[in-house]
Amino acid sequence: MARVRLIQQLFAAGLPSRSVREVLPCVDSGTAAPGLLEHLEAERARISERISDLAAARERLDTVIANTRNPPPECAHHARGQSRLAGA
Repeated sequence: MARVRLIQQLFAAGLPSRSVREVLPCVDSGTAAPGLLEHLEAERARISERISDLAAARERLDTVIANTRNPPPECAHHARGQSRLAGA
């Protein structure tokens, strides 16, 4: 079951099936052949960059969510809502 989960994680991380096939024996043995090491390091760097991009996107969404729940006074949507309430 753990092996299936690992394969799913590797695919979800964007590794092509060829890379997954190369990585699985390394996981079993706990070590990688020197020629494969550079490839693994490159994949790891790519995954780290993707994580960073996803974290930045999450932070932007967090800001939008927070501003929607508690709009700052300078927010145009907030101001329009207040003026509608005042005229009601």
